[in-house]
Amino acid sequence: MVNKVKLLVCNGCCGLLVGPYFSCLLCLGKGNDTFDLCCSCYRRGSVSHEHSDKYLLDHHSLLSELRKRSGEGERGQLRGYEFLLFN
Repeated sequence: MVNKVKLLVCNGCCGLLVGPYFSCLLCLGKGNDTFDLCCSCYRRGSVSHEHSDKYLLDHHSLLSELRKRSGEGERGQLRGYEFLLFN
């Protein structure tokens, strides 16, 4: 049996994401096509994306918030922004 591991790659520079990175909340529940940025690309702010920068959250905070809200059903609120989990 072969185990497949998905490597996380920055959507800005195509480098491997090792350590902290940022993810788009609105893209998170849309299957395998997430939008992730390394810290360097996020800091530069030169990468264009279909959603506003206000929906980019560092991965550690994102996981913490999702764990807290996992018992609230599908709809929640994260730092003042409404989002839908797994549309």
